[in-house]
Amino acid sequence: MVHSRRVMVAQAWPRVPGRGRSTRCRAALPGIGGCGAGGTSSRTEREDDGIEWRLARAEDVEFPSGSVDVVASGNAFHRFDRPVVAANATRWLSADGVIVLLWSDGPLRRDEPWQLELSRVVDGWLERSGAGARIPAGWERNEYTDEIVLRDAGFARQAEHSVTVRHAWTVETIVGFLHATSFASRAALQEHVDAFDADIRDVLLGVDPSGIFSQDVTFGARIARR
Repeated sequence: MVHSRRVMVAQAWPRVPGRGRSTRCRAALPGIGGCGAGGTSSRTEREDDGIEWRLARAEDVEFPSGSVDVVASGNAFHRFDRPVVAANATRWLSADGVIVLLWSDGPLRRDEPWQLELSRVVDGWLERSGAGARIPAGWERNEYTDEIVLRDAGFARQAEHSVTVRHAWTVETIVGFLHATSFASRAALQEHVDAFDADIRDVLLGVDPSGIFSQDVTFGARIARR
């Protein structure tokens, strides 16, 4: 880790009913902290590590102009008001700063037979529990792509990189992945969580009793500069 660099990281965080969307952010900026005023902050275990965590809306973050070198969003940019956050980043970033969008595939791609069955069960639960309403309309971003959003905000120089690897899931890691999403988190499912978990385990083991489920996972990054 290069301690002289200043980094802000934003990650979508499951919403608590009645509180709206929140974002987990961190900044390697002693004395400046994470996601702006009004967020709930908590120190890491090492008080001298120069990192502060806060919960707040990414759209409401305030950093001093030019105070950040990298703004990164991991599997979360589609859940923000993207033009607002991109415009904010133009203020936060130093002259040579970059914005980095990171993403990866999950187990719901529907490429493998087990994924088709898994997706069928998850879709049923989203409708039954009402948690499907947490998925923002137009999240696919087919017409107003991230590339265009960033370019409109002044990030003219962009590059995209990706790598694909074979990954083996277990039942427990798939359940854990789903609970890390906003639509299938424990907060979203509430009293349905145990029945949801049981259905996920049953459908997966019904497809393959070995409990090992493989897929090709692509990890990608879009790096944008002004």
